[in-house]
Amino acid sequence: MRPGVLAVAVAGIVAAAPARADAEIETRVSARKVEVGEPFRLQMSVLAGGGEKVSSPRLAPPPGIAIEGPSVSTQSQVTIANGRMIQQTGISATWTLLASRPGVFRIGPPSVEVDGRLQRGEVVVVEVVPEGTGGRARRPQRRAPFDPFGMWRHFDPFGGQRFPQFPLDDPLQDLPPVPEELQTSRALDPLAFLIAKAKPTRVVLGQQVSLTIYAYGARGDFQGLGSTEPSREGFLAYEMKPDERSYLVPIDGKVFTAKQVHALALFPIRTGTLRIGPASFGFLGGGYPRSRQGIGLLRESQPLEVVVVEPPLDGRPPGYRLGDVGRYTLTASVEPRRVRQGDAVSVVAKLEGTGNLPPTLVLPRQRGVEWLEPSTTEQIDAERGALGGQRTFTYVVKLDQPGKLDLGELTLPYYDPERRRYDIAKAVLGTVDVTPNPQAKSNEPSAIDPLAGLLPPRVTPGPEASSRTYWADARAFWLALVLAPLSVLSASGVRSLAGRFAARRRERTSSPEQRASRELDLARRALAHDPKAAIASAERSVLLAIENATGIKARGLLRSELERELLARGLPEALARGIVAVLDAAERARFVGGAREIAPELVLRAQQIVAYTRRGRRQ
Repeated sequence: MRPGVLAVAVAGIVAAAPARADAEIETRVSARKVEVGEPFRLQMSVLAGGGEKVSSPRLAPPPGIAIEGPSVSTQSQVTIANGRMIQQTGISATWTLLASRPGVFRIGPPSVEVDGRLQRGEVVVVEVVPEGTGGRARRPQRRAPFDPFGMWRHFDPFGGQRFPQFPLDDPLQDLPPVPEELQTSRALDPLAFLIAKAKPTRVVLGQQVSLTIYAYGARGDFQGLGSTEPSREGFLAYEMKPDERSYLVPIDGKVFTAKQVHALALFPIRTGTLRIGPASFGFLGGGYPRSRQGIGLLRESQPLEVVVVEPPLDGRPPGYRLGDVGRYTLTASVEPRRVRQGDAVSVVAKLEGTGNLPPTLVLPRQRGVEWLEPSTTEQIDAERGALGGQRTFTYVVKLDQPGKLDLGELTLPYYDPERRRYDIAKAVLGTVDVTPNPQAKSNEPSAIDPLAGLLPPRVTPGPEASSRTYWADARAFWLALVLAPLSVLSASGVRSLAGRFAARRRERTSSPEQRASRELDLARRALAHDPKAAIASAERSVLLAIENATGIKARGLLRSELERELLARGLPEALARGIVAVLDAAERARFVGGAREIAPELVLRAQQIVAYTRRGRRQ
């Protein structure tokens, strides 16, 4: 070819405008035959004309197939054909799939949007066989013969490559990332198992323990049926919403489907080594056999132990209450700032932070200021696994002294386990102008005359004092001396008889039945003015009723042991559970608050339990 002609041809190639080509879609699958629980991958590669936007890859799996992904990468290609330069761009989308039951499945077609137009790939057919029958082991691949021109077959001088071929037959490669808390070094069971994790396992009294139960299944996705929460004697528990996402976790050469099934925030209410019992979970899915009860394949988690100690004594501030652990801030407002003597102001305090929000604050005490029992509202939630929120206290404060009164400050001493030190949340209340009110009663103490009540002074002399007489001069003395031996004999008999009657009377009045009735009377009388005292009396009445009916000293038993003992002594199951529920509610009110709301119901339940046990004992 002459140089002039060659130059013209090259100039025509360079000057040629890029031409758009139709979108090309290729669908590939890593394996056409897999076992139940064996992951495989489906890849869709899309190339469109230059300037066209490729987006939104989608794949809807059939029932019985779980899906993860897609993972998307971009690609581009430039080719020259008949003197025209063709530029193509696109994406490669890869999904990881997992079958939970055997069968022949039609998967797809996958779809993608090209400049807003929906285009589809091809349907692929995959056969799924039972586990252990499809030959999970990798076949040795035949080595391809040497091709001296192989490196040039996909060479593109403009930097593009058409549908790059890379191996898709390794199910354990390129799985989506797995959260660290779901990773485990070994499978506790080849089919399904549970793992319980408590964090931390050594805490101070009142510090949060995050308990999470994870379920792992080797037969694909699953649901829960017949599950139970772990026992947690000695903890206050708040249920948190678990992360319901499923993950594919490689363990011991197999891929397990893993997810959270329980998430609890636990707060210890006593020191010592506290035990968290096992949780159960029923795996329900196409690849999991059902138990004899028909509630799914049952598995249990391992029990855990948490060591609980008191916060250190060094640096403990005055007013600190055991169990106030977390990190808090306190704000307050006072309305109005000017009142008459004898009127009241409203103090609204807002406590915010993480931890088990304390039910009370430390109030300032000064003369002429009376704080009434507050009303409380709360909004508690879990954020990033830590329980917290806010609790609002609304106080009515009566002011009986005129003048400019400084209300002081509200405080809450607490222990911060992360910083390992004590701190105090404070809210300064400021001053209130109290104007005098002549009709209001003042609390100012009045002057007291120390000589009031004594006899008046004597100003005139009285009559002459009579001579002193002695009791031995009386005739009755000698008569009593003679009759004393006889009276001793008769008195001993009377005393013995009276002692028997008194013993019987004490036995009747000090029996657990009588004491339970007295505690119930105290509880009913305290409902109107002291709900906490009413709950305490109701709790004592239930404990005495248990002792009267069964002879069991219930205060020294754990709740789980108490229910078993009551059933063993012949109490109906409903009554035994009701007794345990009342005692748990009383304990919760003592640590969490809300005594005013639940006190009437607790007193009523205690009255029913006392009446039932009394009737059952007589029968």
